Amino acid sequence: MTMTEAPEKDDKRAVKSGPDRRPRGWLETDVKHITDDFVMGNIKLEDGEFLTPHRVSKLVQKFDCLDEAPSTGAVAAVFQRWIDVGFMVANDKPFAFLDYTEEGRAQGLTAMKAARRTEKAELRKADPNAKKPGRPKKVQSGGTETATDNPEMSS
Repeated sequence: MTMTEAPEKDDKRAVKSGPDRRPRGWLETDVKHITDDFVMGNIKLEDGEFLTPHRVSKLVQKFDCLDEAPSTGAVAAVFQRWIDVGFMVANDKPFAFLDYTEEGRAQGLTAMKAARRTEKAELRKADPNAKKPGRPKKVQSGGTETATDNPEMSS
């Protein structure tokens, strides 16, 4: 390699582009489809198994006939966003989808996300000098409502 040549890109680290690239928001849509199937009883798990980001990733791969499964980190990020807007109930250890919140069932994901955006905009409008509110810090225990915290969710 001479000084004027650029080093070759490592294929594993290259960003996907072109016709095989999925549009923005596709993962959340697919994760919602998987969690809807789980809630409706179309996806059955053995006792002690959970709908973890890893399991959802594999189900999305199978559902969409993908060569590669989406990263478990990306699925976990979808779950965390749903928790942040109050749409999802999570198991702490292992981190996994349990169910939708009552508000989530009543209002739906789109309405809850819109309400969150409006709430953030109003906070910024009230204090323009305030720093943009970010995602709440993750708390080790008691940070997210779980079935053990609320007995009504375990039924």
